[in-house]
Amino acid sequence: RREADDLVIFEVRYEVPLDQCQIAVIRAPEIRAVTPRGIEFPGGILRVMEAGCVINGDTPPPAQLVDQNFTITNRGADGYVIHRADQPLSSQQCNRLLHESEDYLTAHLAATPKVRDSWQPMVSLCWWVLGNNTLRLGGAADSRAVVPSKLGYVGLWQWDSYFIALGLRHGDRDLAREIMDLALAYPTGEGQLPDVVHEEGILASSRDLPASDRETLLRQGSPAPGLGSVPLTKPPLTAWVIHALYRSGAISIADVRRWLPVTAASQDWWFRYCDPDGCGYPAYLHPYSSGLDDSPVFDATLPVSTPDLGAYLVLQDQVLAELYTQLGDENTADTHRNRAEVTCNQLLKTWDVAREQFRPAPRTIVHLMPLLTGALPPQIHASLLRDLDDPKRFGAPYRLPTVAQDEPSFQPRRMWRGPVWVNTNYLVADGLRRSGEHGRAERLELETIELVLAAGGPYEYFEAATARPGDRATSCFGWSAALFVDLAVRHSA
Repeated sequence: RREADDLVIFEVRYEVPLDQCQIAVIRAPEIRAVTPRGIEFPGGILRVMEAGCVINGDTPPPAQLVDQNFTITNRGADGYVIHRADQPLSSQQCNRLLHESEDYLTAHLAATPKVRDSWQPMVSLCWWVLGNNTLRLGGAADSRAVVPSKLGYVGLWQWDSYFIALGLRHGDRDLAREIMDLALAYPTGEGQLPDVVHEEGILASSRDLPASDRETLLRQGSPAPGLGSVPLTKPPLTAWVIHALYRSGAISIADVRRWLPVTAASQDWWFRYCDPDGCGYPAYLHPYSSGLDDSPVFDATLPVSTPDLGAYLVLQDQVLAELYTQLGDENTADTHRNRAEVTCNQLLKTWDVAREQFRPAPRTIVHLMPLLTGALPPQIHASLLRDLDDPKRFGAPYRLPTVAQDEPSFQPRRMWRGPVWVNTNYLVADGLRRSGEHGRAERLELETIELVLAAGGPYEYFEAATARPGDRATSCFGWSAALFVDLAVRHSA
């Protein structure tokens, strides 16, 4: 980060605010260029790698350490390296890391997908973001992960990894496979997939939440802090992304065979542990498990059954049935197919005829997700299409706001309470296509491309009226970058 005449260097850490992560200040009053390969100034270039920072050049500027857990190793005329004090680096090791970093970056940038000329600069930026957000998690994981952002999201979030894999399949299938392996590597004994894998372990329960998260929930007035210890996961979209990767040729049938038992067990977990009424219609036990952390559907009470979860569970069983059929296991396929039908019937019972929406209120993006089932009655199907187009609801200048604009809880710039997110647009577009609305799906996808272009980059979320990033929206956001790449590639074909 640039501050006046200084370059401030940070070490990104899981759930630690950036202002607590400063490690060094480098005096560099004149910056000539900022490129994917580093920050260039007279006499040198700053390169950031997994093991630390290298300043190489004839006349490196002076540096001051802020965090004494780090040290500076002088590399003579070639510059110096800033690295952890407990992990000393020789000049030879430093040079090797520098060359490995350069080789990786060169290969990654060379694999940038080719798209329409007007979209190519943004795809190049988004592809660089995916490479820049690739870190090697230490600890037990000891694997590469594409983090959502180095600004506050340093770890592998389960559903982020699914969306990111969809973008990576167009140029780095090995990395797509690697992050999927990591996302599915740590199921609990009951079959639950953890919310996050990070260098110190996993986040699979609310008791594992950092203190800052609990403070945020209390500040928002969420009922979640009063629940005690509950499991934390993310929406059941695992089979959906496996199927998409397999159909595109990004993974092999061996990968499908390896991941399918974990996926099926996680699906069973939802029905076994998240069905408080015993009616075969699971609920979210915590807002974090929905991915829509502060959506107004969680303002009243928990646990809560919402139409997005019902739709995801129907979709996952439908896809599991298809995959097991392809593997020749028709008995297991029938089990998933039958459960999908039962769950869909339960979902349809939550339709409020008077309000023309699924329960619970208020009307939010989750009420559009049942399109993913491809099995809605005509009257419900038509009602959701009207909501999509209604300028007072979801038909904003930049679609789709995450809360209908005529709802009292709509807040245009606050997280999941109004702004547009690329991933929810992507899911609704897929639902439109599964429901036979191919033209509408294509229009929404092209609008999503234009949204990112209008905003100037792959931010975390966007204001529906202007496309400006939200008040606290992170830049260089992983799934926005990955899904932009995926959409641009598919609509350039």
